[in-house]
Amino acid sequence: MTQDPQDRNKTRADQITTPDEFQLGIDIKDIDQAINDYMIDVIVPKLESDGRTIDVPLIYGNAERWKSIQKDGYFRDSRGQIQIPLIVFKRNSVDRDDSIRFFSRELSYPTFKRYSSKNRYDRFSALNNIEPTFESYNVTMPEYVTLTYEISMWTNYTEHMNTLIEAFRYASDTYWGDKDKFKFRSFIDSFSTEQTTVSGTERVVRTDFTLEVKGYIIPKKFNNQPTTKKSYSVKEVKVIQEVDLTGTPEPRGYGGDIILLEFLSLRETDILTYDSDNVFTLSDVDYPPVPPELESSFPDDEDRFTVYINGIQIDRFGDVGGTTVEVWNVVFDQNTNTLTFTFNSIGLGFTVTDDDEVSIIGKYKKL
Repeated sequence: MTQDPQDRNKTRADQITTPDEFQLGIDIKDIDQAINDYMIDVIVPKLESDGRTIDVPLIYGNAERWKSIQKDGYFRDSRGQIQIPLIVFKRNSVDRDDSIRFFSRELSYPTFKRYSSKNRYDRFSALNNIEPTFESYNVTMPEYVTLTYEISMWTNYTEHMNTLIEAFRYASDTYWGDKDKFKFRSFIDSFSTEQTTVSGTERVVRTDFTLEVKGYIIPKKFNNQPTTKKSYSVKEVKVIQEVDLTGTPEPRGYGGDIILLEFLSLRETDILTYDSDNVFTLSDVDYPPVPPELESSFPDDEDRFTVYINGIQIDRFGDVGGTTVEVWNVVFDQNTNTLTFTFNSIGLGFTVTDDDEVSIIGKYKKL
């Protein structure tokens, strides 16, 4: 998306093209598709019967299909045959998620893309002491919603149905979706199973359950303005000092505050490495001390960092039953030059695993 270059009210800094592979906005259809693909690719197993492997089809229950299913209790294909095995899912509702507080529409959170075509001449940049550029996308705060899906499954045998129930039960309380795009936490409470006889001879086993998905939606545009804006990091910062040659050759202007200015200019971004559940690390880092003038602003090491899990900013403290608990903390090991971030499942509400992406913005240096 490129802005009109003929618009005299805009500068060239606003005329930045967003790549096709970057997701602009997340709508309800994207959530439906993520849930559908995750069930097909990850959850739904293949069934074994008489030495044969049986694939279990999964279809979306549109109005016509769902009406037929509710009337007959099963689904017939175009030839009028009962289709078994089969899984059908349908979205029932989209409600506001009151468990996550609402943020101002004027706020946005950053996501970063390390590679940029502007870095293709990296040797030239190194010779000229120019920092590599990375692309930043400022995304408007989303609307958090709870989606409810109704899922029905049919098999010929109870053994096959048990296999399907076990797979879905094991996948509950985890994030469903594409690991290269976005994921949504999903919950299943209970399964309702019944057996019926069709046409006097064929037995059908049916199970119904409700899937609750914690998601978020961001329209591509709101009030005719894009909700995702792209920018580039600063390639080079030049600091000019004034020198008074009439007196002592001490620099004027910054003087002894150069250490303070260097600390204020620190702003590194990295994706942490999974160590174990709730523990993530970042190696090969330099951890400069806080200047005395800023000790009141950074009383704890945690105040240096902003932490994100799957693109969502995580506050350091949370409320659990009216008690304030620490959600995450950080420790620096100067012997190994390693930062270790530890998360509290109780305060966070879930366990952070290797399926999650944990990123940070903070005041440190890469060695």
